[in-house]
Amino acid sequence: MYLILLILWFIFSGKVTLEIFLFGLVICGWLYWFMTKHMDYSIQNDLKLIAKIPRFIKYGIILVWEVIKSNLAVIRIILSPGLEADPTFYTFETDLKTEVARVTLANCITLTPGTYTVALEDNKYTIHALDKSFTEGIEESVFVKQLRKLEEYAMSVLLDRIMEGSMVLLIIGIFLAFARAVRGPRFTDRIVAINMIGTMTTAIICILSAYLKESMLVDVALVYTLLSFLAVVIICHVVTLHHKGRELYLKRKEQEAEKQ
Repeated sequence: MYLILLILWFIFSGKVTLEIFLFGLVICGWLYWFMTKHMDYSIQNDLKLIAKIPRFIKYGIILVWEVIKSNLAVIRIILSPGLEADPTFYTFETDLKTEVARVTLANCITLTPGTYTVALEDNKYTIHALDKSFTEGIEESVFVKQLRKLEEYAMSVLLDRIMEGSMVLLIIGIFLAFARAVRGPRFTDRIVAINMIGTMTTAIICILSAYLKESMLVDVALVYTLLSFLAVVIICHVVTLHHKGRELYLKRKEQEAEKQ
C-alpha cells in the first residue's frame, strides 16, 4: 500500500523533484502508519498482495501475446481470398466469483481483435466474433484460468487499495489547494485552486461510486461538476467586471486631475 500511495503521489504531483520525492516519502509513510493503526490494514496482507505481483505480470504478458495471436488470425482472414469470415454471436458462462474478475475478462475479450463483448449479466457473457473459430474454447480460455488464480484475494483487494489510496491523496490535495486559494497571492492562483478543489471533489465522488457500488453517486458527481463549473465562471465574470470598473474609475480620476 505504501508503494501505491507513493506512485499516486508522483502521478498527482505531475513531476518528480527531490523536494516532491522527500515530501512524498514522509507523507505517504505517515498515511500508511495511520491506515495500519486505525483502519483495516496490515503489513501481512500487503505482503500477500506483493507475492502475487508476478502473477499480474504474467497475466499482462499473456494478454499481449493473445492480442498478437488474434491480430495475426484477423490478418490471415483478411488477406486470404479463399477464407470467408463467418461472424456470429456467442453466449457462455464462467465460474468467476468476483465482479472485478468478470469485468476484466470482458475487457480482455474486447481487447483481443476479432471478438467483442456485447453484454455481461452476472456470469453470462454475450460476445460477437468475426469468425466461429474465435469462440472455440473461450469458456476455458487462458484468461479464465489465470483470473481464477488471481481472484483469490488479490484482484478485489488491489483495486480497493488503489481506490482508497487515491481518495486519501485527493483529500490531501484538496487541503493544499484550499491553502493556495487562501494565500493567493494572485487572483488567478485563487481561481485555479478553487477549480482544482471542484475537480478533485468530483474525482472522489466518482471513486466512492465504484468503491461503494452506488451508481447514484455518479449523478451526484455530474450535478456537482456543473455547479462547480458555473461557480467558477460566475466568480471570474464578477471579478472581471470589478477589474474593468476599477480601471475606468482610475482613468476618470486621471482625466479629472489633468483638467485641474
